[in-house]
Amino acid sequence: MKQFYRFINLLLLFITLCLAAVYIYFIIFTVNQGKGEGRREIEHSFYKTLLSPQWNISRASFRETLDSASAQIFVNFFQEALIENNIRHDVNIRVFNPSNEEVFNQTNNPLSFLVSRIRLSIKNRNFQKVGELEVEYSSLSRRLLAQIILLVVSLIVILIIFAATIYLINLQLKQQEKQQQATLNLIGNISHELRSPITAISLACESLRKEMPDNKLLQAIDTENRRMGLLAERVIQNLRFQQFSLEAPKKERLHIHELLTEIVQNVRITQLPSDTRLSLILNSNEDEVLGDKVLLTSVFYNLIENAIKYRDPAKPFHWIEISTLSRGITLRISIKDNGIGIPEKYIHNIFDRFFRVPTNDVHNVKGHGLGLAFVKSVIESHQGSITVRSIEGKETEFIIFLNLCPKNQKLLKQ
Repeated sequence: MKQFYRFINLLLLFITLCLAAVYIYFIIFTVNQGKGEGRREIEHSFYKTLLSPQWNISRASFRETLDSASAQIFVNFFQEALIENNIRHDVNIRVFNPSNEEVFNQTNNPLSFLVSRIRLSIKNRNFQKVGELEVEYSSLSRRLLAQIILLVVSLIVILIIFAATIYLINLQLKQQEKQQQATLNLIGNISHELRSPITAISLACESLRKEMPDNKLLQAIDTENRRMGLLAERVIQNLRFQQFSLEAPKKERLHIHELLTEIVQNVRITQLPSDTRLSLILNSNEDEVLGDKVLLTSVFYNLIENAIKYRDPAKPFHWIEISTLSRGITLRISIKDNGIGIPEKYIHNIFDRFFRVPTNDVHNVKGHGLGLAFVKSVIESHQGSITVRSIEGKETEFIIFLNLCPKNQKLLKQ
Protein backbone atom coordinates (compact mmCIF):
# COMPACT_ATOMS: atom_id res chain seq x y z
CA MET A 1 0.00 0.00 0.00
CA LYS A 2 2.85 2.35 0.81
CA GLN A 3 4.38 1.74 -2.63
CA PHE A 4 0.99 2.41 -4.23
CA TYR A 5 0.71 5.78 -2.50
CA ARG A 6 4.25 6.66 -3.51
CA PHE A 7 3.39 5.77 -7.10
CA ILE A 8 0.30 8.01 -6.93
CA ASN A 9 2.41 10.87 -5.52
CA LEU A 10 4.97 10.52 -8.31
CA LEU A 11 2.20 10.29 -10.90
CA LEU A 12 0.51 13.45 -9.60
CA LEU A 13 3.85 15.25 -9.51
CA PHE A 14 4.57 14.19 -13.09
CA ILE A 15 1.13 15.36 -14.25
CA THR A 16 1.62 18.67 -12.43
CA LEU A 17 4.98 19.27 -14.10
CA CYS A 18 3.53 18.37 -17.50
CA LEU A 19 0.61 20.76 -17.02
CA ALA A 20 2.97 23.50 -15.85
CA ALA A 21 5.15 22.96 -18.93
CA VAL A 22 2.10 23.10 -21.21
CA TYR A 23 0.85 26.29 -19.57
CA ILE A 24 4.28 27.94 -19.80
CA TYR A 25 4.45 26.98 -23.46
CA PHE A 26 1.06 28.57 -24.13
CA ILE A 27 2.06 31.73 -22.25
CA ILE A 28 5.27 32.07 -24.29
CA PHE A 29 3.33 31.32 -27.47
CA THR A 30 0.75 33.98 -26.56
CA VAL A 31 3.48 36.56 -25.86
CA ASN A 32 5.19 35.88 -29.20
CA GLN A 33 1.85 35.95 -30.95
CA GLY A 34 1.07 39.34 -29.40
CA LYS A 35 4.47 40.70 -30.37
CA GLY A 36 4.10 39.62 -33.99
CA GLU A 37 0.49 40.74 -34.12
CA GLY A 38 1.35 44.22 -32.83
CA ARG A 39 4.19 44.63 -35.34
CA ARG A 40 1.98 43.62 -38.27
CA GLU A 41 -0.80 45.99 -37.21
CA ILE A 42 1.58 48.94 -36.82
CA GLU A 43 3.32 48.27 -40.15
CA HIS A 44 -0.05 47.99 -41.87
CA SER A 45 -1.20 51.31 -40.41
CA PHE A 46 2.13 52.94 -41.31
CA TYR A 47 2.02 51.93 -44.99
CA LYS A 48 -1.64 52.82 -45.13
CA THR A 49 -0.69 56.29 -43.96
CA LEU A 50 2.09 56.60 -46.57
CA LEU A 51 -0.36 55.68 -49.30
CA SER A 52 -3.22 57.88 -48.10
CA PRO A 53 -4.22 60.81 -50.40
CA GLN A 54 -4.10 63.30 -47.51
CA TRP A 55 -0.46 62.54 -46.77
CA ASN A 56 0.49 62.60 -50.42
CA ILE A 57 -0.89 66.14 -50.62
CA SER A 58 0.87 67.18 -47.40
CA ARG A 59 4.30 65.78 -48.23
CA ALA A 60 4.38 67.69 -51.51
CA SER A 61 5.48 70.74 -49.54
CA PHE A 62 8.84 69.24 -48.40
CA ARG A 63 11.65 67.51 -50.19
CA GLU A 64 14.62 66.65 -47.98
CA THR A 65 13.61 66.40 -44.32
CA LEU A 66 10.75 66.44 -41.86
CA ASP A 67 10.25 69.28 -39.44
CA SER A 68 8.09 69.33 -36.32
CA ALA A 69 5.00 70.57 -38.14
CA SER A 70 5.14 67.95 -40.91
CA ALA A 71 5.95 65.27 -38.34
CA GLN A 72 2.86 66.27 -36.39
CA ILE A 73 0.75 65.99 -39.55
CA PHE A 74 2.14 62.52 -40.32
CA VAL A 75 1.55 61.30 -36.77
CA ASN A 76 -2.05 62.55 -36.90
CA PHE A 77 -2.66 60.58 -40.11
CA PHE A 78 -0.88 57.55 -38.58
CA GLN A 79 -3.05 57.64 -35.43
CA GLU A 80 -6.18 57.87 -37.58
CA ALA A 81 -5.01 54.76 -39.45
CA LEU A 82 -4.48 52.97 -36.13
CA ILE A 83 -8.02 53.80 -35.08
CA GLU A 84 -9.44 52.75 -38.45
CA ASN A 85 -7.63 49.41 -38.15
CA ASN A 86 -9.02 48.97 -34.63
CA ILE A 87 -5.52 48.68 -33.18
CA ARG A 88 -5.79 47.73 -29.50
CA HIS A 89 -2.14 48.35 -28.57
CA ASP A 90 -1.11 51.41 -26.55
CA VAL A 91 1.71 53.18 -28.39
CA ASN A 92 4.31 55.91 -27.85
CA ILE A 93 5.51 57.71 -30.96
CA ARG A 94 8.72 59.53 -31.82
CA VAL A 95 9.81 61.03 -35.15
CA PHE A 96 13.43 61.58 -36.16
CA ASN A 97 14.93 63.44 -39.10
CA PRO A 98 17.64 61.87 -41.30
CA SER A 99 20.27 63.19 -38.87
CA ASN A 100 18.64 61.15 -36.13
CA GLU A 101 17.46 64.26 -34.33
CA GLU A 102 14.13 64.02 -32.60
CA VAL A 103 11.57 66.36 -34.15
CA PHE A 104 8.42 64.94 -32.51
CA ASN A 105 7.72 63.16 -29.25
CA GLN A 106 4.44 61.73 -28.02
CA THR A 107 5.19 59.36 -25.12
CA ASN A 108 2.27 59.92 -22.81
CA ASN A 109 0.95 56.33 -22.68
CA PRO A 110 2.29 54.22 -19.80
CA LEU A 111 3.10 50.86 -21.32
CA SER A 112 2.90 47.52 -19.52
CA PHE A 113 5.72 44.98 -19.44
CA LEU A 114 7.14 43.35 -22.58
CA VAL A 115 7.56 46.60 -24.53
CA SER A 116 8.69 46.28 -28.17
CA ARG A 117 10.08 48.97 -30.46
CA ILE A 118 9.93 49.34 -34.24
CA ARG A 119 11.47 51.96 -36.58
CA LEU A 120 10.05 52.66 -40.04
CA SER A 121 11.46 54.94 -42.73
CA ILE A 122 9.34 57.87 -43.97
CA LYS A 123 9.94 58.75 -47.61
CA ASN A 124 8.86 61.61 -49.94
CA ARG A 125 7.37 61.34 -53.39
CA ASN A 126 10.79 60.64 -54.86
CA PHE A 127 11.22 57.74 -52.43
CA GLN A 128 13.98 59.55 -50.56
CA LYS A 129 14.26 59.01 -46.82
CA VAL A 130 13.10 62.17 -45.03
CA GLY A 131 12.77 60.77 -41.50
CA GLU A 132 12.01 57.80 -39.28
CA LEU A 133 8.99 56.89 -37.24
CA GLU A 134 9.74 55.06 -33.98
CA VAL A 135 6.83 53.31 -32.30
CA GLU A 136 6.96 51.72 -28.87
CA TYR A 137 4.14 49.31 -28.17
CA SER A 138 3.22 46.69 -25.65
CA SER A 139 3.69 43.17 -26.99
CA LEU A 140 0.45 42.24 -25.30
CA SER A 141 -2.86 43.71 -26.21
CA ARG A 142 -5.52 43.90 -23.54
CA ARG A 143 -7.15 40.80 -25.00
CA LEU A 144 -3.93 38.76 -24.96
CA LEU A 145 -3.05 40.05 -21.51
CA ALA A 146 -6.44 38.86 -20.26
CA GLN A 147 -5.77 35.44 -21.79
CA ILE A 148 -2.38 35.18 -20.07
CA ILE A 149 -3.87 36.23 -16.72
CA LEU A 150 -6.54 33.56 -17.15
CA LEU A 151 -3.88 30.96 -17.95
CA VAL A 152 -1.77 31.93 -14.95
CA VAL A 153 -4.74 31.92 -12.57
CA SER A 154 -5.95 28.54 -13.83
CA LEU A 155 -2.40 27.13 -13.52
CA ILE A 156 -2.17 28.36 -9.92
CA VAL A 157 -5.56 26.82 -9.12
CA ILE A 158 -4.53 23.48 -10.66
CA LEU A 159 -1.21 23.52 -8.78
CA ILE A 160 -3.05 24.22 -5.52
CA ILE A 161 -5.46 21.34 -6.20
CA PHE A 162 -2.63 18.91 -6.98
CA ALA A 163 -0.60 20.09 -3.99
CA ALA A 164 -3.62 19.64 -1.72
CA THR A 165 -4.22 16.17 -3.18
CA ILE A 166 -0.60 15.13 -2.61
CA TYR A 167 -0.75 16.53 0.92
CA LEU A 168 -3.96 14.63 1.72
CA ILE A 169 -2.52 11.41 0.28
CA ASN A 170 0.62 11.77 2.39
CA LEU A 171 -1.50 12.61 5.44
CA GLN A 172 -3.61 9.51 4.84
CA LEU A 173 -0.45 7.45 4.40
CA LYS A 174 0.96 8.71 7.69
CA GLN A 175 -2.31 7.91 9.46
CA GLN A 176 -2.31 4.41 8.00
CA GLU A 177 1.30 3.94 9.05
CA LYS A 178 0.38 4.98 12.60
CA GLN A 179 -2.59 2.60 12.62
CA GLN A 180 -0.43 -0.16 11.18
CA GLN A 181 2.24 0.42 13.78
CA ALA A 182 -0.38 0.36 16.53
CA THR A 183 -1.75 -2.89 15.12
CA LEU A 184 1.72 -4.41 14.94
CA ASN A 185 2.31 -3.42 18.55
CA LEU A 186 -0.97 -5.10 19.47
CA ILE A 187 0.04 -8.19 17.51
CA GLY A 188 3.34 -8.22 19.36
CA ASN A 189 1.50 -8.08 22.70
CA ILE A 190 -0.88 -10.84 21.60
CA SER A 191 2.08 -12.91 20.45
CA HIS A 192 3.74 -12.51 23.81
CA GLU A 193 0.56 -13.38 25.73
CA LEU A 194 -0.03 -16.47 23.60
CA ARG A 195 3.53 -17.74 23.60
CA SER A 196 4.24 -17.29 27.31
CA PRO A 197 1.84 -19.97 28.64
CA ILE A 198 2.65 -22.30 25.75
CA THR A 199 6.35 -22.01 26.55
CA ALA A 200 5.65 -22.60 30.24
CA ILE A 201 3.63 -25.75 29.49
CA SER A 202 6.38 -26.97 27.15
CA LEU A 203 9.02 -26.53 29.84
CA ALA A 204 6.81 -28.31 32.36
CA CYS A 205 6.24 -31.22 29.96
CA GLU A 206 9.96 -31.49 29.30
CA SER A 207 10.65 -31.60 33.03
CA LEU A 208 7.95 -34.22 33.68
CA ARG A 209 9.06 -36.34 30.74
CA LYS A 210 12.37 -36.96 32.48
CA GLU A 211 10.47 -38.49 35.38
CA MET A 212 7.71 -40.20 33.36
CA PRO A 213 9.15 -40.88 29.89
CA ASP A 214 6.44 -43.42 28.92
CA ASN A 215 3.39 -41.53 30.16
CA LYS A 216 0.96 -41.37 27.25
CA LEU A 217 -1.12 -38.60 28.81
CA LEU A 218 1.98 -36.45 29.11
CA GLN A 219 2.86 -37.18 25.50
CA ALA A 220 -0.66 -36.13 24.43
CA ILE A 221 -0.38 -32.91 26.43
CA ASP A 222 3.00 -32.18 24.84
CA THR A 223 1.66 -32.91 21.35
CA GLU A 224 -1.38 -30.67 21.84
CA ASN A 225 0.77 -27.94 23.35
CA ARG A 226 3.06 -27.95 20.32
CA ARG A 227 0.02 -27.83 18.08
CA MET A 228 -1.35 -24.92 20.13
CA GLY A 229 1.96 -23.15 19.52
CA LEU A 230 1.55 -23.63 15.79
CA LEU A 231 -2.03 -22.38 15.95
CA ALA A 232 -0.87 -19.30 17.84
CA GLU A 233 1.69 -18.64 15.11
CA ARG A 234 -1.05 -19.03 12.52
CA VAL A 235 -3.21 -16.46 14.30
CA ILE A 236 -0.33 -14.02 14.45
CA GLN A 237 0.59 -14.54 10.80
CA ASN A 238 -3.05 -14.09 9.75
CA LEU A 239 -3.22 -10.83 11.67
CA ARG A 240 -0.06 -9.63 9.97
CA PHE A 241 -1.41 -10.64 6.60
CA GLN A 242 -4.60 -8.64 7.19
CA GLN A 243 -2.44 -5.58 7.84
CA PHE A 244 -0.40 -6.14 4.64
CA SER A 245 2.71 -6.67 6.72
CA LEU A 246 3.45 -10.34 6.18
CA GLU A 247 7.12 -10.69 7.02
CA ALA A 248 9.60 -12.22 4.61
CA PRO A 249 9.88 -15.98 5.12
CA LYS A 250 12.69 -17.08 7.42
CA LYS A 251 13.94 -19.81 5.15
CA GLU A 252 15.68 -22.95 6.27
CA ARG A 253 16.17 -26.39 4.79
CA LEU A 254 12.95 -28.36 5.28
CA HIS A 255 11.99 -31.92 4.47
CA ILE A 256 8.38 -31.62 3.33
CA HIS A 257 7.73 -35.33 3.87
CA GLU A 258 8.67 -35.05 7.55
CA LEU A 259 6.57 -31.92 7.93
CA LEU A 260 3.52 -33.50 6.25
CA THR A 261 3.88 -36.69 8.27
CA GLU A 262 3.90 -34.75 11.54
CA ILE A 263 0.90 -32.67 10.49
CA VAL A 264 -1.11 -35.71 9.38
CA GLN A 265 -0.41 -37.50 12.66
CA ASN A 266 -1.57 -34.50 14.68
CA VAL A 267 -4.71 -34.06 12.57
CA ARG A 268 -5.60 -37.76 12.93
CA ILE A 269 -5.34 -37.48 16.72
CA THR A 270 -7.13 -34.19 17.24
CA GLN A 271 -9.38 -33.18 14.35
CA LEU A 272 -10.21 -36.05 12.01
CA PRO A 273 -13.86 -37.20 12.16
CA SER A 274 -14.51 -40.90 12.45
CA ASP A 275 -16.07 -41.14 8.98
CA THR A 276 -13.11 -39.48 7.27
CA ARG A 277 -9.96 -41.17 6.00
CA LEU A 278 -6.78 -39.11 5.73
CA SER A 279 -4.07 -40.72 3.60
CA LEU A 280 -0.53 -39.57 2.86
CA ILE A 281 1.20 -40.80 -0.31
CA LEU A 282 4.83 -39.72 -0.58
CA ASN A 283 5.91 -40.46 -4.16
CA SER A 284 8.61 -37.81 -4.49
CA ASN A 285 12.24 -38.90 -4.40
CA GLU A 286 13.32 -35.42 -3.33
CA ASP A 287 11.47 -33.36 -0.71
CA GLU A 288 13.98 -30.80 0.59
CA VAL A 289 13.02 -27.16 0.05
CA LEU A 290 14.06 -23.77 1.39
CA GLY A 291 11.11 -22.49 3.38
CA ASP A 292 9.65 -21.06 6.55
CA LYS A 293 8.49 -23.99 8.67
CA VAL A 294 5.84 -22.03 10.57
CA LEU A 295 4.32 -20.49 7.45
CA LEU A 296 4.31 -23.71 5.42
CA THR A 297 2.85 -25.62 8.38
CA SER A 298 0.07 -23.02 8.51
CA VAL A 299 -0.54 -23.50 4.79
CA PHE A 300 -0.93 -27.29 5.05
CA TYR A 301 -3.09 -27.07 8.16
CA ASN A 302 -5.31 -24.53 6.46
CA LEU A 303 -5.89 -26.68 3.37
CA ILE A 304 -6.45 -29.89 5.37
CA GLU A 305 -8.87 -28.18 7.76
CA ASN A 306 -10.79 -26.76 4.79
CA ALA A 307 -11.06 -30.27 3.36
CA ILE A 308 -12.47 -31.47 6.70
CA LYS A 309 -14.85 -28.53 7.16
CA TYR A 310 -16.29 -28.58 3.65
CA ARG A 311 -17.36 -32.23 3.70
CA ASP A 312 -20.40 -33.33 1.78
CA PRO A 313 -22.96 -34.49 4.40
CA ALA A 314 -24.82 -36.42 1.70
CA LYS A 315 -21.86 -38.76 1.23
CA PRO A 316 -21.49 -41.65 3.69
CA PHE A 317 -17.71 -41.64 3.53
CA HIS A 318 -15.26 -38.79 3.20
CA TRP A 319 -11.63 -39.08 2.18
CA ILE A 320 -8.66 -36.68 2.02
CA GLU A 321 -5.56 -37.61 0.06
CA ILE A 322 -2.21 -35.82 0.36
CA SER A 323 0.44 -36.78 -2.18
CA THR A 324 3.81 -35.55 -3.39
CA LEU A 325 5.60 -35.90 -6.68
CA SER A 326 8.88 -34.42 -7.94
CA ARG A 327 9.08 -32.97 -11.42
CA GLY A 328 12.60 -31.84 -12.28
CA ILE A 329 13.51 -29.15 -9.79
CA THR A 330 9.91 -28.74 -8.62
CA LEU A 331 8.05 -30.48 -5.82
CA ARG A 332 4.34 -31.00 -6.47
CA ILE A 333 2.12 -31.31 -3.38
CA SER A 334 -1.52 -32.27 -3.85
CA ILE A 335 -4.30 -32.04 -1.25
CA LYS A 336 -7.42 -33.67 -2.63
CA ASP A 337 -10.81 -34.50 -1.11
CA ASN A 338 -14.31 -35.61 -2.13
CA GLY A 339 -16.12 -32.74 -0.44
CA ILE A 340 -18.81 -30.42 -1.76
CA GLY A 341 -16.50 -28.91 -4.41
CA ILE A 342 -16.39 -25.34 -5.71
CA PRO A 343 -18.67 -23.97 -8.46
CA GLU A 344 -16.68 -23.31 -11.60
CA LYS A 345 -17.65 -19.64 -11.78
CA TYR A 346 -16.02 -18.99 -8.39
CA ILE A 347 -12.75 -20.85 -9.00
CA HIS A 348 -10.89 -17.67 -9.99
CA ASN A 349 -12.06 -15.77 -6.90
CA ILE A 350 -11.32 -18.15 -4.05
CA PHE A 351 -7.86 -16.69 -3.43
CA ASP A 352 -9.24 -13.14 -3.09
CA ARG A 353 -9.25 -11.61 0.36
CA PHE A 354 -12.62 -11.80 2.17
CA PHE A 355 -14.16 -13.86 -0.63
CA ARG A 356 -16.44 -16.74 0.33
CA VAL A 357 -18.49 -18.83 -2.05
CA PRO A 358 -22.06 -17.51 -1.84
CA THR A 359 -24.51 -19.90 -0.17
CA ASN A 360 -27.71 -17.83 -0.08
CA ASP A 361 -26.51 -15.85 2.97
CA VAL A 362 -26.11 -19.06 4.97
CA HIS A 363 -22.63 -20.07 6.11
CA ASN A 364 -22.56 -23.36 7.94
CA VAL A 365 -18.79 -23.04 8.23
CA LYS A 366 -17.40 -20.05 10.05
CA GLY A 367 -14.69 -17.97 8.44
CA HIS A 368 -13.72 -14.58 7.06
CA GLY A 369 -12.45 -15.47 3.61
CA LEU A 370 -8.81 -14.89 4.54
CA GLY A 371 -7.45 -18.42 4.76
CA LEU A 372 -6.84 -19.15 1.08
CA ALA A 373 -5.61 -15.61 0.46
CA PHE A 374 -3.07 -16.20 3.22
CA VAL A 375 -2.12 -19.56 1.69
CA LYS A 376 -1.48 -18.01 -1.72
CA SER A 377 0.53 -15.16 -0.21
CA VAL A 378 2.78 -17.59 1.68
CA ILE A 379 3.35 -19.84 -1.33
CA GLU A 380 4.19 -16.89 -3.57
CA SER A 381 6.59 -15.56 -0.92
CA HIS A 382 8.43 -18.88 -1.37
CA GLN A 383 8.61 -18.31 -5.16
CA GLY A 384 6.08 -21.10 -5.61
CA SER A 385 2.58 -21.30 -7.03
CA ILE A 386 -0.77 -22.82 -6.13
CA THR A 387 -3.62 -23.90 -8.39
CA VAL A 388 -6.99 -25.47 -7.80
CA ARG A 389 -9.27 -27.68 -9.80
CA SER A 390 -12.70 -28.67 -8.61
CA ILE A 391 -15.86 -30.45 -9.76
CA GLU A 392 -18.87 -29.22 -7.85
CA GLY A 393 -20.38 -32.00 -5.77
CA LYS A 394 -17.51 -34.42 -6.47
CA GLU A 395 -14.01 -33.36 -5.50
CA THR A 396 -11.52 -30.53 -5.03
CA GLU A 397 -7.76 -30.59 -5.43
CA PHE A 398 -5.27 -27.91 -4.40
CA ILE A 399 -1.85 -28.29 -6.02
CA ILE A 400 1.21 -26.53 -4.63
CA PHE A 401 4.48 -26.21 -6.53
CA LEU A 402 7.67 -25.46 -4.59
CA ASN A 403 11.25 -25.32 -5.80
CA LEU A 404 13.40 -28.19 -4.58
CA CYS A 405 16.59 -27.28 -2.81
CA PRO A 406 19.68 -28.43 -4.77
CA LYS A 407 22.22 -30.34 -2.76
CA ASN A 408 24.90 -27.72 -3.26
CA GLN A 409 22.64 -24.69 -2.68
CA LYS A 410 23.62 -22.55 0.25
CA LEU A 411 21.07 -21.46 2.82
CA LEU A 412 19.59 -18.10 1.92
CA LYS A 413 19.88 -15.42 4.53
CA GLN A 414 16.69 -13.47 4.95
